[in-house]
Amino acid sequence: MEITPLKQLDIVLKSLLELGTNPIVWQEFHIKEKILKDYNITIEEIDIKIILNKLIKDGFVSFEDMKGQKGFVESKKVFDIVERVYSITFDGKVFVQQGGYEKDAYRSQQKDAQFEDMQSFQKVSANNLLYATIALASGTAGLLIWEILKYFFEHCSCH
Repeated sequence: MEITPLKQLDIVLKSLLELGTNPIVWQEFHIKEKILKDYNITIEEIDIKIILNKLIKDGFVSFEDMKGQKGFVESKKVFDIVERVYSITFDGKVFVQQGGYEKDAYRSQQKDAQFEDMQSFQKVSANNLLYATIALASGTAGLLIWEILKYFFEHCSCH
């Protein structure tokens, strides 16, 4: 089943919210399992990482790199294994409550449509105002000519 990127963002963010804060942090595989269980959708861990990076950039998810077990090469400790763990921020919780990315996109489309409607109305109004101004100017010019002719014929000794 193909799901949109916005829906994927919403699913990952909502899954983090539903996972809660006990433990406080979660890894990609926890999120993948939650999504599979709740939505019957598989999002690969690499895609979840990409989605989480977007959520971090947007301020809805935070992360921490935690040192875990020691890594060994030829029986010698040479490095620490670092595990990145994620948690939802308060802004993320509010964003989910407000409908998430899909609802935000819908609201944005509605605003764009309203803006286009307003622009169209303004254009029609401007055209109507132009026609009304031309009609008023024509009427004023006609009245001026009438008054000039009336004055001329009243004060002229031509008749």
